[in-house]
Amino acid sequence: MAINLLLTTTFLFLGLSLCTFAQAEEKRIDWYGYAQTDLSTTDEPEQAKGFRLSRVNLIGDFVPASRVRFLGDIEFEDGADHSVDRLQGTIKLSRAFLEYTFFSQLRLRAGKILTPFGLYNEVHDFTATYFSLEVPRIYKPHAFFNGLQKQRIFAKYSTGVEGFGTFDLGSDGAQLDYAVTISNGRGETLSGGDINGTPGTSLRAVYRPGGGSPWQFGASAYQDRNHEGIGGTSDDPEQTYALDVQFETSKLQIQCESALGRFSAPSGRRHTALLSYGQVAYTFFDVLTPYIQHSVERYDLRDSEGQHQETRVGTAWNFAPGFFLKGEARFFAGELQEQDINYHAYFLSAAIAF
Repeated sequence: MAINLLLTTTFLFLGLSLCTFAQAEEKRIDWYGYAQTDLSTTDEPEQAKGFRLSRVNLIGDFVPASRVRFLGDIEFEDGADHSVDRLQGTIKLSRAFLEYTFFSQLRLRAGKILTPFGLYNEVHDFTATYFSLEVPRIYKPHAFFNGLQKQRIFAKYSTGVEGFGTFDLGSDGAQLDYAVTISNGRGETLSGGDINGTPGTSLRAVYRPGGGSPWQFGASAYQDRNHEGIGGTSDDPEQTYALDVQFETSKLQIQCESALGRFSAPSGRRHTALLSYGQVAYTFFDVLTPYIQHSVERYDLRDSEGQHQETRVGTAWNFAPGFFLKGEARFFAGELQEQDINYHAYFLSAAIAF
């Protein structure tokens, strides 16, 4: 009830602000989006091969006044076809929020957003903005326990309120970005509505030293009462904490990120999982970027043998503005509950922003 009241109050405030400013200023609306299609082959069991229209996102960005913004993002996944005699793929409202800017240090959003977490979650599927074929494994769902559904160690989306902004720290250009969310947390009814009894909160902070420094340092945290529970425990209190470092120049990009997730196992014992990766990318001729990314995962830090590793080697060719062609090879090796898991996968992909 508290999150519903907070969300309703915020929408009312933003709505009144929109009405106040819209009469005095010129309105602006932009339409844009992104898309990705893939061709893959793999020896991973039960994994789809061949062509896949991964997604098409259509975004409307309405700015009725200088301080007010509304964004809506509709996503079509896997060649979505929901006609009378066919049900294929997914059509969903990926994001929809009202935003009000008080000043650069404080902006407020209300609605459905991408949870501010780590280097990638806020650009999660927008693959034309980064080199790899998709986000690192930290951001993907994992089968932590046999027989249970795959889940992320944080919520990809949040429905609630977000406060965010940027503080300038001195005259050398140093900055501190922050984002705080209060949301409904994870969990849906059979009809797809949010279960409001599992509140979630998140915090993201990013420090850039300034003075032309190529470094960036970030920290993220997320907690909620997961209705499904990674280990099958309903309304399980789960927490995730992450640190990230990025070094980026016009040619070289180095990224490192680690996340600790705490959740209950089916036995009731608390597990701590560690997911991490490092990536190095170097751009030649301003358009051709080979990269290598290595992920290491421990689903339970108390289990010295339960470890997974994946190496991704690829090249991204930015042959036209907003258009990437990518090739990537993946090599995975690991163990889950005394079962060895090893596979290779190869991808070609086209990603475009329009």
